[in-house]
Amino acid sequence: MQHGLLGTVFRASNLANANHQLVVKVGHTGLNHHSLEHEHRVLSLLHGVYGIPQLLWFGLESGHNVLVLPSLGPSLEDVFNVCGQTFSPSMTAVIAD
Repeated sequence: MQHGLLGTVFRASNLANANHQLVVKVGHTGLNHHSLEHEHRVLSLLHGVYGIPQLLWFGLESGHNVLVLPSLGPSLEDVFNVCGQTFSPSMTAVIAD
């Protein structure tokens, strides 16, 4: 779980297929907190583009916006921490690619 200014990101498993790892983003629905709605619109527009995760579900749950995506691997923050909180030029090139 990672907390951010605009919400929280959870790692989850699909109950039907435990090997299918998911990311669940939960955000506020207040007037200034439309980032998940915007992410939903952008992902919908980019549907089918190579390298863009497939949107699995977006909706309102218990007064919060919820976005569900497949997990593409460790977060950039996780990789940054494993690398001693510094990226070499070659690692930066790999991330950019």
